[in-house]
Amino acid sequence: MLRGYLWCGSWLYWMTGEAGKQGDAMRVSDVHVISRREDLPSPSREINDLLDTWRLARCGALIPLKQNFDPLAVPHLLPSLWLYRLDRGTDTFTCRLAGERINAAWGYSIAGHTSEDIFGVSDNAVIVSIWMRSSKRHLCIYGRGEVLSGNSLYLAERLVLPLLDEAGEANFILGLSLYDFGSTPAAAQVGIVDNAYHILCSEL
Repeated sequence: MLRGYLWCGSWLYWMTGEAGKQGDAMRVSDVHVISRREDLPSPSREINDLLDTWRLARCGALIPLKQNFDPLAVPHLLPSLWLYRLDRGTDTFTCRLAGERINAAWGYSIAGHTSEDIFGVSDNAVIVSIWMRSSKRHLCIYGRGEVLSGNSLYLAERLVLPLLDEAGEANFILGLSLYDFGSTPAAAQVGIVDNAYHILCSEL
């Protein structure tokens, strides 16, 4: 059983039940549009490391090709990295890469599964629309929040970045989710807090 929320852009998905089933509520988080990386609220070293590696992989372009981004360049981030690719024919994303800590948060290996399998039909439609907005508008999205899974409280810091496919389309979404695994009693009242920051890739 997976109980928690998935942060994607400007929405919180408060999901209850088995992984892949539709959530029972949805909340809007605060969204901040900023024009400089320096305006991010104290991002961690890991977030800055991924931003720096993503920028170097651009090779002068606005968005890097997926083939130019080498995850092995940031080996310390591998357990927390994830990568999805859009299938424009079905309006779903397929998970191509998920680190150990990502799989631990979900409770199973999500690589090879579609976003519809993972999030459910209704939530998938919203998630796809947010990720496509990120890729089409060339947005970097950063956020902090809390995740409740079972009896464990996970604090999470996240970064979402677009990558280009071999045809030059921004059909890949690269993400870093930094979970701080802790625990809380099952009956505890848990506050769900999330702030999302949007930056144009051209400002990075």
